[in-house]
Amino acid sequence: MKTAPTFYYVLHLLLGMITGFLVCEAGLQVIARTPLAKVLPLVEPQLGQPDPDTGYEFVPGIKAVWSRENRAIVEINEIGLRDSPLIHNGKNDSYRIVLSGDSIVEALQVENDRVFDYLAEVEMRRNGHDVEILNFGISGSGPLRQLVRLEKKAAPLSPDLTIMLIAASDFISGELRDDSEGPAYALNPEGQVVRSHAFRHRASQRYAGTGAGKVFLALLRHSHVFRMIYQKRRGTLLALAGLPDFKRPQAATTNTADACQTETFKRQHEFWVGHHPAEDWQILQRFLTETAIYAAHHNIAIGLYLPLATDSCLPEQKRREEAVAAITRTLALHKIDFIDWNSAVYDQLSATTAAPATDSLHGFGSGIGTGHLNYRGHDIYARILAKEIKRRLEKDGL
Repeated sequence: MKTAPTFYYVLHLLLGMITGFLVCEAGLQVIARTPLAKVLPLVEPQLGQPDPDTGYEFVPGIKAVWSRENRAIVEINEIGLRDSPLIHNGKNDSYRIVLSGDSIVEALQVENDRVFDYLAEVEMRRNGHDVEILNFGISGSGPLRQLVRLEKKAAPLSPDLTIMLIAASDFISGELRDDSEGPAYALNPEGQVVRSHAFRHRASQRYAGTGAGKVFLALLRHSHVFRMIYQKRRGTLLALAGLPDFKRPQAATTNTADACQTETFKRQHEFWVGHHPAEDWQILQRFLTETAIYAAHHNIAIGLYLPLATDSCLPEQKRREEAVAAITRTLALHKIDFIDWNSAVYDQLSATTAAPATDSLHGFGSGIGTGHLNYRGHDIYARILAKEIKRRLEKDGL
């Protein structure tokens, strides 16, 4: 009995693999482009690409379905913002606001027209204010990465006001000294604070501009099967198939041993009032000096996420009050306004409900209390943002 040459076995194997790849790709493309995306497993989209200035930027013109926490259609506009197309490509008489932040501002978990900056813009326009709010949020953006993005992309758009939303913990967590994924600060041999860019040595950065790198990124962006294998290459077969692990998200629990968050407020007080750790304080001063250069041409305010202390935690309340007063003074020295964002959230909730609970603003379905802003959270944040913008318009007589 004669056997077919090994060549034909290899050929049949390759043809089978190619056919299987194409069938799977077609199926996943259909799911992603139809209402099936609401119920069937999805491959997480690749929305961005390496960037030598910030580490990572969105790809202009991308439209995809995000599936983590909540399924939503995400659109990236023509200049690479998680936003609707620009109302005006150039600068006209509209009062233009740039909103910068991390994944909370980026808000991939809800549709473009449910993100709080969009809702605030609609409310302002409904009340007769000609404003345009641009969403510069992108996941993982600490203070310096936000500033670099403002310098490179926001400044040319001539904003009338820039609002940066930053976690207060970023200034003492080491975020500003970690340049593994984006720009950071470091002390040079003379003890001066300078920007550092170790992330540029990553393979993704070094090869992004090469032919092979461009092909790889194109496959990652457009091929669902290729992207699924890349994303799940170290996971289980269940994960490779894009199926959930059926673990119910757990609501946040309170640490009864430190219900007053004593350590959190102690560290914030030591930093803003006592200027300790000294190296982090030195780095903050450099960041504020560089932010002030931007502020010299564009009005700027920084909103900090700083937890609130409950009524029963009097020492923590006092530490927080003193830290907020020190923050306000420190930013004012650099011509930067301060927004106590957590306090504004609490005030807004108090005006709408007798029992304000910030946990209700985060998470979806069984995951309420954890994760990113849900639809109610965006509604509350939109009211805060619109109120802040209106206050500034009135201050400027507009």
